[in-house]
Amino acid sequence: MPTHREIQNVKDLLQQYGFGDIHFEKASIPEHIMDLLKNDGPPPTDEQMKNMEEDGAYQKIKTAQGSFSIFLCPYPFLDLAGTGIRAQDITNNSDDPPFLLELGKEKNLFHFRKLLEFSAKNI
Repeated sequence: MPTHREIQNVKDLLQQYGFGDIHFEKASIPEHIMDLLKNDGPPPTDEQMKNMEEDGAYQKIKTAQGSFSIFLCPYPFLDLAGTGIRAQDITNNSDDPPFLLELGKEKNLFHFRKLLEFSAKNI
């Protein structure tokens, strides 16, 4: 589960791509992420889900550009649900769920930040 160092690495990456005033907050894993986990390979047990939540695998992130979430298990991805931005707006990959954005592709972070800033200005 995420360590302080892993959280700091994500924060550093977000800062590198122009996000500012970054704050993390441990949160419950939302239903759409739980459904995805249950449908993507062998579903995690109830105990595994409980451990993921207790360990902070899902974090809400508040930045100067807007708010979104990150899920750090089994690999990190941004949860765009509630931002008004779909992953397909950034990646053009219609096979992925609209709320998932892979964190490992830095160009995605740059485009996401720009869209988040644009949507915040036009609310």
